[in-house]
Amino acid sequence: MRWPGVLQRIGLCYFFAAILVVHTKWRTQAIFIAAVLLLYWLAAALIPVPGFGKGVMTAEGCLSSYIDQQLIPGKLYYGYGDNEGLISTLPAICTVLMGSLAGYWLRCDRPGSRKAAGLALAGLACVIVGYLWGFVFPIIKIIWTSSYTLFSGGFCLMLLALFYWIIDVKGYRKWTIFFVVIGVNPITIYFLQRFVDFGAIAEFFLSGLVAHAGLVAPLILPVGVLAVKWLLLWFLYRHKIFFKV
Repeated sequence: MRWPGVLQRIGLCYFFAAILVVHTKWRTQAIFIAAVLLLYWLAAALIPVPGFGKGVMTAEGCLSSYIDQQLIPGKLYYGYGDNEGLISTLPAICTVLMGSLAGYWLRCDRPGSRKAAGLALAGLACVIVGYLWGFVFPIIKIIWTSSYTLFSGGFCLMLLALFYWIIDVKGYRKWTIFFVVIGVNPITIYFLQRFVDFGAIAEFFLSGLVAHAGLVAPLILPVGVLAVKWLLLWFLYRHKIFFKV
């Protein structure tokens, strides 16, 4: 059995981030992010792994994989370690806290255009710092390196700024229904696809079309799967059925 997983990581990250958000101010949270990312980098760079030494960033030789091997029972995601491993959860908590800091900014009394610009600039700064940091601490998602935290989080902040400006500042909202339907039941579809073969359903309806589609044939089934999932979520949305953890 594989004990770690995406939902488990989400639960852990939200739990610890929520404690900080409830009991500390935003400045403390920002300091926590900086401290954890720096300490994670130093640990990965300076603590030697038996048989490999220090500063190794391969799947089999990095500190994160070694700790997962020692402490996590059962199956590991990529053999040497786990995609949602133990110490890599720490910078993942920082990802959640970056969202919390964005929330503080969006709730302030500044004009909407200024808030959008602030998010965009913060995101750009994170991308630049993360990219440059990547030269000494590579951008690796599978062990959630500090550079990856900033690099990916920066793009998220810039996207948030863009959509906030379009939807909340400019008021263009009608086009968002496709994303709203997914966004109100995200865990539902993530979990349900483990039990429902959406690919078989799409193939049942679209296999004839695929056979005569020529060059676009490889696109039809993936789009069909997305459509089946979305229609299910749309049915739940229309009937105001929302599943939450």
